[in-house]
Amino acid sequence: MRALVVWFFFFVVSWADHNTTHERIGFYIAQGTSTYLPDMPKTWIDPDIIYHFDPTYLFAFSYSNLFKEYENSDFKMGLETVVGLHTGLQEHGEIALAWLFHLARILPDNPWIDADITYGQGLSLALADPLYEEGSERFPQMRYRLQTFLMLDVEGYMIHYEKLRFFARIHHRSGVYDVIAPRGVGSNFIGFGFKVKL
Repeated sequence: MRALVVWFFFFVVSWADHNTTHERIGFYIAQGTSTYLPDMPKTWIDPDIIYHFDPTYLFAFSYSNLFKEYENSDFKMGLETVVGLHTGLQEHGEIALAWLFHLARILPDNPWIDADITYGQGLSLALADPLYEEGSERFPQMRYRLQTFLMLDVEGYMIHYEKLRFFARIHHRSGVYDVIAPRGVGSNFIGFGFKVKL
């Protein structure tokens, strides 16, 4: 399984067109949290609400290409593929593909640092039953390998060295309220990592 994940990542990187200037490869480590996605913004404004982390982890590589640009705009769109390995409460690989909406330079004028924000939506495939994720009310023992994938990144970098970026990510899988999998299944991971512009 580990060999398959590593092979897939290097296949994607070698297949990519390196003539573009908006490609990135990245690596991040994330930890599972039982905090529901809609409750996460509340933790930023209410100190009495805290994240509940679980002893399960995700180690992931990513490759993204922001190939759709708009003239005189910091907004771009593109694709990202993620290959990862879960360990802890579940042991399996994961492959995800997302369409990206990327907004650059979100901080006010600053001579030293800046930040970008990226939202991605797509599909995630667990390569074995995701035991960390709960089953549905009707079928509590069932696990759903294919689910939707949502990611939200905030990445920071030095103005004079934009090649290296550090980022925080929400890595979310869900069934989208019975669209792909039953209501209530899925998982949330919060992680940190780095990206390198190619």
